[in-house]
Amino acid sequence: MISDNTPLTGTREEKVIQCLKKAGWYQGRKNDIAEVESYYSSKGITLTELQKDIFREFYGIAESWYFNYDGDLGRRASDYEFYLMPGNAPELFYIDDRLDPTDVKNYDMDLIRDMKELGQTAGEIPVFIGRIGYYYPSLLFAAHNGRLWIITESRFIESFDNMIDLVTYHFSHPEIWSSVRMRQHLITKK
Repeated sequence: MISDNTPLTGTREEKVIQCLKKAGWYQGRKNDIAEVESYYSSKGITLTELQKDIFREFYGIAESWYFNYDGDLGRRASDYEFYLMPGNAPELFYIDDRLDPTDVKNYDMDLIRDMKELGQTAGEIPVFIGRIGYYYPSLLFAAHNGRLWIITESRFIESFDNMIDLVTYHFSHPEIWSSVRMRQHLITKK
């Protein structure tokens, strides 16, 4: 499903909130996450309540965001991605407290090194929960305490208190964004 073009106005933070609302988010959102819990359970991962809260609030919002584009989207790549597992995000691997890089086959060893560094920085190895970002999306992780962590395309590791702060971090050029359209691939139950 593709949404209509919606004007964006205000500060960077206001534009982020407008985009999230256009994507289907709202304050106090409590989405059904049975599918998410089943997915992680099948991988041997038990999500904490704080990790579940992230999914309850953001799982199922529109995954593909297009800025300043009024034409037919066709096969056009999105400007911003917001993919949460299991949904349509590529299943790169799963990560939990028992990560052993020797068990991970056919993956980028630089990424394995970055994940080990993330574990040392975060004090735990957070759970891989998706991919998010502008043009070159970051890998997204959630720690047991609900703190969000990303590994960027440039191999930087950053952390955020909440999803709105993380999305705002990606909005580095808000003055050029005057409108947004959304593409929803995954329809979830509320």
